[in-house]
Amino acid sequence: LIISNMRGAMVISDETVSLNDLLFNLLDGSAKMNGSYSTKNHAIPVADFSYDLNDIDIAKTAKAFTTVEKYAPIAKQASGTLSSTLSFKTDLLADFTPVYETMNGRGTISSDEVVLEGGKFLKKLSETRMK
Repeated sequence: LIISNMRGAMVISDETVSLNDLLFNLLDGSAKMNGSYSTKNHAIPVADFSYDLNDIDIAKTAKAFTTVEKYAPIAKQASGTLSSTLSFKTDLLADFTPVYETMNGRGTISSDEVVLEGGKFLKKLSETRMK
């Protein structure tokens, strides 16, 4: 994953690391991140983050992140860009796994144009006739 033109601030204070207006380019688009990781409660650290992605290349994202390939395998057959926002807060286990019962978040995903080509699903869909 190539990240370029990164700027912003990271502040470490009172057992908390904060990212403030971290801006950078990746996957032919841009991103902005804010958030914090707090260990004030050593037994239950807390992550509270948000991002705003703009014009990210879908195919490059599918190649770069295994979670995209796992949860949205059709992304491998997609071309185009997407934009997305996400904010979430969760408690974490010692290995940084989210405590799902405490996870709270909200987000959006949008695209002006996506083209899908190839793949078993699309082949079957193209063979289907509407009556």
